[in-house]
Amino acid sequence: MEAFRRIVRYEAQGRKRKLSPDELRDILQNRIFGIEINAEAARVAAFSLYLALLDQQEPPDIASGGPLPYLLHSGLRDEKHFGILIVSDAFALTKDERELLSKRVAAKKAYKGRAGDVRLLANAGILDLPLGGFDVVIGNPPWQEAPSLPRSWAAAFKFPEGEGAYSQLFIHRALTLLREGGRLGLLVGMKVFWNDRDTSRAFRGHLLAHAALMQVVNMAHVRRVFFAKAVAPFAFLLAERRPPLPGERVVIWNARRVRAVDRLRSMAAVPLDRRVVAQGDLADADYLWKVYWWGGHHDAALLSRLALERTLGETVKDADPQPRYGWQRGSSVPSGKLATLSELSNRKVQPFGRLQEGWFVPPPTGIKRDPDQRIYSGQRLVITHGVREPVGPVARLETREFSFRHSFYCIPLPHLTENEAQLVLGVMWSSLGRYLLFMTAGSWGGWHDKVTARDLLRMPVRLKPSWGMPKTKHDEAAMRVVQAVTQLRDLPSRNPLPLGLFHTSSHEKPEENWLGVLDEAIFDLFELAKAERDLVEDFWAENHELYWKGAEAGATKRLTLAGVLNGTRADLPETPDRTGLQPYLRAFLEAWNAQLPEGSEFHWQVVISPARDAVAVVFALGGAEISAQQGPDGEWESIVARCADALDQPISPAFYAKRVVRAATADNFIILRENTRRLWTASTAREDAEALFVQLAVRSEG
Repeated sequence: MEAFRRIVRYEAQGRKRKLSPDELRDILQNRIFGIEINAEAARVAAFSLYLALLDQQEPPDIASGGPLPYLLHSGLRDEKHFGILIVSDAFALTKDERELLSKRVAAKKAYKGRAGDVRLLANAGILDLPLGGFDVVIGNPPWQEAPSLPRSWAAAFKFPEGEGAYSQLFIHRALTLLREGGRLGLLVGMKVFWNDRDTSRAFRGHLLAHAALMQVVNMAHVRRVFFAKAVAPFAFLLAERRPPLPGERVVIWNARRVRAVDRLRSMAAVPLDRRVVAQGDLADADYLWKVYWWGGHHDAALLSRLALERTLGETVKDADPQPRYGWQRGSSVPSGKLATLSELSNRKVQPFGRLQEGWFVPPPTGIKRDPDQRIYSGQRLVITHGVREPVGPVARLETREFSFRHSFYCIPLPHLTENEAQLVLGVMWSSLGRYLLFMTAGSWGGWHDKVTARDLLRMPVRLKPSWGMPKTKHDEAAMRVVQAVTQLRDLPSRNPLPLGLFHTSSHEKPEENWLGVLDEAIFDLFELAKAERDLVEDFWAENHELYWKGAEAGATKRLTLAGVLNGTRADLPETPDRTGLQPYLRAFLEAWNAQLPEGSEFHWQVVISPARDAVAVVFALGGAEISAQQGPDGEWESIVARCADALDQPISPAFYAKRVVRAATADNFIILRENTRRLWTASTAREDAEALFVQLAVRSEG
């Protein structure tokens, strides 16, 4: 109904007059079609379209127009039977599809998949629509697992799909109905882009090769605000049916659950973080779908660098026994060690301290799958399949004999020394290791949070110096990692684990102190630059907290803006307050001062909007006037006006409350955005510095 109304408004505006009854009926007959599996829903849709058609006409036109046309499809299409609403499964066969399958079956009496083709021909209904005949396809597919018909259809026409996901199947179907260059707009499950299984990876590879993705609006973080029962994350996909052009980019919008969203419960209040990524990059590095949810191109660059390291999977490639999950519950009587070994409970186990007897339960009485029992003894990593916020998976290095269920993944390390094994554990425990897991694990952050074997085995490890790192430097960092891990393993066990453990800089507790030592040592081991360290620390302090706590996160609070609001690099403290602007100012000045002639430096000034809902930072070379001396309101208005002049477009409060404004004027830089902690970090400072550099470069070329 809404599609009909929009087309009518568009045509009326173009012709600058109201449409005639014949023109309205022509739109209804030839420009709108619908597929609905539920007959009652199709009748409701037909009734709504009748009302929309009549609403566009005057009473005399209605009276003289004769009977309304039949909209439900009955096999006949003429001036009285429009047949635009088809009661059918969307995966019934079109005329061309049925003809193609019939010829294939008739041509060969034996081939792989022939039995499925025969069943599809026998059981699938008729979809009376042309392939490649539509300009636009929109829809909201079911988010549950698909039955056999859609999966048989995909198999028959060689469309890859993962785990019977309706979203993937409907994307395939929409593309078959579109003409070349036509567009689809679908609400789909976000797992379409995150699922880590090989079948889903194959689907994404096919999609990226056959369609140009224009926009993806990820609503995963706000889904429970607007839909009380929406457990599964979802997104809106806008794409064109055509091969992507070289270098073509996808715009990814990520909705954020902040306080205004919870308070107003309006889509207009939802802030959307914008990311732009080359479609070819998504095809080359599948994990980038997850990275660009909470990260950006700097995170992608760091993860790309870490992907060059030797992985844990490569380290244990020839180990015996091989990594695997534990036993599963069933009806078979356990044998061997499994019949007598106590089971480690995944609900009770903690990451630090010695093993506690209270973490164990009696041996299993019935099992379904018993893996190689050698994984229950010897030096090994035992890692929970599930995730605990804010820790992530719980990882332990053990030699004691005990069994565990399928909720644990075991990585035997018999070929490593104890120090080398502790080095691996240190990576798992570190903020860098957990950052890498969150950024790349398709099942952490969506629904039923967990990490998979693939996620764990691609963890980077540096047991030996690499990439030109001096041996002395490597060994010194490795020694500090082992020292911190040893201390954490020997701590008195805490039960339950304190929630603030990974999110505080306090050194009142010994585990917090040693985690800080561990993080610095891991940063040194992998030779992370200051900007890369800030990325990891900013993620855990701001982005992950926002992901985890939503509107209650400190990352959504306003900045602490007190004291001096102007100065130079020398006026900033060496240990900046994370709740204020100091980390941002330091990072921006370090990025730009390094590019200036010797003896030159930027001065900075902070200007706050009258409502304190936005902040502007002005950077000017020494000696340049930063702003006119006027009252706070006038000063803010002056800043906004200068940005508008530099960008040659008006700037409204609604704009800078949702988007960042970066302006390079004749004598200074101005950055203006919402007064929210998460938007003013050291990492965003480097993004702003980089964006302004590009802005100047483009201007100089023009």
